[in-house]
Amino acid sequence: MTMASAEYLALASAIDCTTYHVDRCIAVAGGERCGLFLHKLLRWHRYTKVSRNGYKWVTLTRAGWQAELHCTPKQIRLVLEKMTARQFIVREQHYFKGKASLYVRPTEALLLLVLIGEGPARAGPPGPSQDGPFGPSLYVNLHSKL
Repeated sequence: MTMASAEYLALASAIDCTTYHVDRCIAVAGGERCGLFLHKLLRWHRYTKVSRNGYKWVTLTRAGWQAELHCTPKQIRLVLEKMTARQFIVREQHYFKGKASLYVRPTEALLLLVLIGEGPARAGPPGPSQDGPFGPSLYVNLHSKL
C-alpha cells in the first residue's frame, strides 16, 4: 500500500538529519556501505528541490554517488540493486541536458523504518544503539554527535 504523495512528503519532511544516525541506517540496511548510502540519500532527500509525480527525488549521476560513497562502479551498482530488492528505494534514469542522471527516492517503508522503527526489518546482529555484552558500544559513543 502506497501513501498519497502529500502524506509521503509530510513523512519525508519529518525526518531531520539530527534525529537519525548512520548507525540506524546501517542497522536497517544490514551493511556499512548500504547504510552509508541510505544515510546520504536521506540527507540529500531533505534538501532536494527536484519533484516528479508528487515525490522528491535525489538526482546524482552514478559517478556522483561513487564520489559520495568512495566506492567503485561495481560497488555502487550492488548497493543500488540490494536497496531496490529490499524495496527501500525507487530508482529511475532520466536525461537532463543530454546527460544521464540517476533519480533515487526513499520508499515509505524506509522512511517509516528510519523515522519511527515501523515496518519490516532485516534480522541481524543488535544495532549499535543497543547495549552489547560489555555495555554501550564505543562506536555509538564516538558517533553520537552526527
